[in-house]
Amino acid sequence: MLFTDAAVQFIAPTQELERALASVKGGGFVLVTSAALFMMLRPRFDALMTARSRAEAGEGLLRGLVASVGDVVFTMDASGRYTGLYGPLVTPEDVAGIIGRTPIELFGPDVGNAYLEPTQRALAGEAVTIDWTQADQPLQLFSGDPRITALRLSISPIHDATGAVVGVVGTGRDVSQLWGSERERDAQTQQLAWLAYHDELTGLPNLALLRERIGTAIAVAAHDASIVALHLVDADAFTDVSDTLGRAAGDDLLRSMGERIRRQVRDVDAVARLGGDEFAIVQAAGTVPEATRLVRGRGPVPRRWHVRG
Repeated sequence: MLFTDAAVQFIAPTQELERALASVKGGGFVLVTSAALFMMLRPRFDALMTARSRAEAGEGLLRGLVASVGDVVFTMDASGRYTGLYGPLVTPEDVAGIIGRTPIELFGPDVGNAYLEPTQRALAGEAVTIDWTQADQPLQLFSGDPRITALRLSISPIHDATGAVVGVVGTGRDVSQLWGSERERDAQTQQLAWLAYHDELTGLPNLALLRERIGTAIAVAAHDASIVALHLVDADAFTDVSDTLGRAAGDDLLRSMGERIRRQVRDVDAVARLGGDEFAIVQAAGTVPEATRLVRGRGPVPRRWHVRG
């Protein structure tokens, strides 16, 4: 290289150049030509190296951001094949195994089709977010990931300089714990709503729901010129059962009473536990004798009960 630099520096045009070329023969000509080409291409080479360094720095920044967030970030081309994958638990083996493949090829039709619909919408220019859940069969997306039951996918289109969609970029977030918490909250909300109108021990309507049933029955009776019958039932000497056999035995007796009374009436009649050993029956009937027959016709309520043997 020193010889080449010297040759380039001291060779003058015309005859001196010809003599220099003749003296170095073919090898010197190659050196001079290579040096000249290198000097011409060096700015482009430097620009490429700078661009590559910036790209590597940008990719490092992206990986750092992804690692700090904890989501998986992926890119796809216009055909729906993966072109990039980043994530705190993603390994080089995961990247090698996913590039160039589709979700259906990777995860099978069930999970793959869950990806397909939002991906197609993103390729059409729409930003999409969906929640995928599969509680009965947890999914492991990549080798380092825990098995998940709920995944939140957010997918957006990638546009080129002309505005055309050339692919998509998306994130996948494990929301299994969040989804589980939401399900628990929903179940608790439903349970509280049920307890507001039902007796927890017997499962029968409570006084609050009984009031609503009575109001409805009275409105219907006023329209039909019929009557509403209210029957009150309690257990004689109930406190003796609890005092001698214990509270659990008393609870068993109350549950048995509720079940027996429920079987004594029609499906359209309302049975409720008012509290303690008191129960109520609300019936719509044409006359008072008819209401009495509706209860007695189902058979007598037993006077003796067997509790815990």
